[in-house]
Amino acid sequence: MIKCLFKTPLLFLGLLISTGAVLGQTDSTTYGSIKFDLNVDEVLLIHNNKFDEARIIKNGETISVTTGRTSIKLSILQDYLFEEQFVLKEDSLVIVSHEFDLKPISKEFLQHNYAARYYLNSNILLISDDESALFLDDEQIGFGYTFTNTEIGSQLFRAEIKNQDGSLFDAKQSSFRNSDRSFLIVENYVKPDQKKARWLSIVPGASQHYKNQEIKGLLIRTGIALVVASTVTFELAYRKDKSEFDDIRQAYNESNNSNEATALGDDLDRVNSKIESKTKLRNLSLLTGLSIYGYNVLDAFFSKPKLGYREKKPIEFYLDTIGFNQLGGTLSINL
Repeated sequence: MIKCLFKTPLLFLGLLISTGAVLGQTDSTTYGSIKFDLNVDEVLLIHNNKFDEARIIKNGETISVTTGRTSIKLSILQDYLFEEQFVLKEDSLVIVSHEFDLKPISKEFLQHNYAARYYLNSNILLISDDESALFLDDEQIGFGYTFTNTEIGSQLFRAEIKNQDGSLFDAKQSSFRNSDRSFLIVENYVKPDQKKARWLSIVPGASQHYKNQEIKGLLIRTGIALVVASTVTFELAYRKDKSEFDDIRQAYNESNNSNEATALGDDLDRVNSKIESKTKLRNLSLLTGLSIYGYNVLDAFFSKPKLGYREKKPIEFYLDTIGFNQLGGTLSINL
């Protein structure tokens, strides 16, 4: 009994000592400071690639962060991402200075832009023709264009244009892979591009096929194919007659018999007439082919597709439509 009583106070004393040691421990984390010297009012800060903790900081603001290897990413709407890495020491102050090259907002800057993801509250902008119905993985989500949040991963974007009776006129689809961290612009047009239609005039019928003028394109391709075949046929016949003509002429020049020479002369006239006929047919076929090809080029430049050509709008059209300037007071100043 005495032994047990003796052990109890010792155990209690040990607990007090260990508890005091725990309470006496202090946080070993050390901190340093970062100050931002920028030529814009505010930026989106991503510290040490912690995208889920991205936040807006003001120009001239100083923040306190843990020491060690430090990565700073700064994103705005009007320039590319700025990144700087350094070692932050305890109780030190690092000044991050950068002058962004402020330009009008464009698709080039918004593509894969972190700040755009933050301000627009969307991770994707789908753009097509004004008349196009937009489908994302077979689910219709709008017409013409739409801002939306999509699941991370591969997506299928389809745009459709229908006739007045509701039947499908044409559709185009494309696939892309998106991210929840940055903003992505995906354009998928049903209407043909005018520049591409003109460049395709190099290949007979290709421009017409691209513009959904299938019958016209088929006639051009068929005409060119027939012309090529006939031109080659007449050229081969011409060469055969020309070879025969040369052989007869050689025999005529070498002949010492007047009767034989007269007969050979008649053969020369006969074969020469055939050569002239084949030459005319070959040249006419070639001229026909050049005419068809010329029509193909002119049609590619001046014939418009049924729905017209696509019209690409500047990014400001889509941003102004959703009241982009009202997304934030300081943002409108940056604009």
